[in-house]
Amino acid sequence: MVSSYVIRSGQEGKRRLKILARILWPTTFPLLKGLVREGMSCLDLGCGGGDVTIGMARLAGSKGKVVGIDVDAVKLAAAREEAVHQRLGNVEFRDANVFEWSEDAAYDLAYARFLLTHLGDPGSVVVQMRHALRPGGILVVEDIDFNSHFATPGMQPSTAMSSSTARS
Repeated sequence: MVSSYVIRSGQEGKRRLKILARILWPTTFPLLKGLVREGMSCLDLGCGGGDVTIGMARLAGSKGKVVGIDVDAVKLAAAREEAVHQRLGNVEFRDANVFEWSEDAAYDLAYARFLLTHLGDPGSVVVQMRHALRPGGILVVEDIDFNSHFATPGMQPSTAMSSSTARS
């Protein structure tokens, strides 16, 4: 089950994720550019507003396919509109909970960014991502490790974050 998710849903959350995507793209893009090839079938699990999904679709080209999966229908609708606006026919957005989603040997590359941090059982999702890969597929995760997270003097938000990540 997803622990208390810190990204707001809906349009406000989409705008916030768009800003984060712009900030992080200079590091995410070189990573993906080195892995995503023309014609690949790719998964972006927990795709949020779809910014990385759309970037992956450009790298995979017209012969490739990229699927973005998220639980926020409003963000997904906005992502679909953006894909249409950019005339990308090789991208699909699906509304699904990562703990209920399952596919076998469907992708050449499975990717997640800042998803596992928000999950009480991230290992089970990594296992599902691995099952979704074809033989020789690539699993890519960009995430945060809060194990060394602390604040001095102690602050309630810091304590809450530390205790929620300890359950993961």
